[in-house]
Amino acid sequence: MDDAFTLLRQAINLLPEDAAAENGQTVGDVREDIVRQEWEMVLGVLIEIGDVHPVSVDFWELLAEAARQMMLDRSRRWCE
Repeated sequence: MDDAFTLLRQAINLLPEDAAAENGQTVGDVREDIVRQEWEMVLGVLIEIGDVHPVSVDFWELLAEAARQMMLDRSRRWCE
């Protein structure tokens, strides 16, 4: 099993480049957060983007497992 950070990177690759959350954060912003290793922020923004864009079950499974590994139970339950 991949680590949480690899799972988050894989989830980003499932999104279209023009995807954005309601607050305007984009896939590009998420990639910048990864460079800064802002993992909890990355997860949160990916969840927000997933809430407004059609995404695959695989996307949610990646996020749920990343959240589980990061011990973020509330986020894990949301993604499941």
